[in-house]
Amino acid sequence: MKIKGARELASWLKEHKKGDHGVIAVGESGFFGCCHRITGIYVSDDFELEVPEKRKHIKFGDRDNGENYLNVEKYDLKNGKFMIHNRDKSLYFKTAFDTNEIEILKQREDLAIDWSKVTFEAAD
Repeated sequence: MKIKGARELASWLKEHKKGDHGVIAVGESGFFGCCHRITGIYVSDDFELEVPEKRKHIKFGDRDNGENYLNVEKYDLKNGKFMIHNRDKSLYFKTAFDTNEIEILKQREDLAIDWSKVTFEAAD
């Protein structure tokens, strides 16, 4: 998500309370004071900010045994090996995905997944 200018940033900050993305919502002190407290710099209306999208784990089934999450080789989402395992971070396998990566996985013909039956859980 791209945020352009002070007005869009103020609006985004009001919507996302502390904890969602590690920012503090705009308070009584006003937008510019808030931005200064968060970033340590004063901002003008002439800037653009890229906000990272939250990643999601892809879970199969209802069991809570911790071993039913999609893992895909980190460096090759289109063709890499995959397995159903835990959601712990790994050196070689990716366990959390953003929207674009999920779309890439949906295009893979070797993944026989009914995407309407998986659960997407917020990654830490």
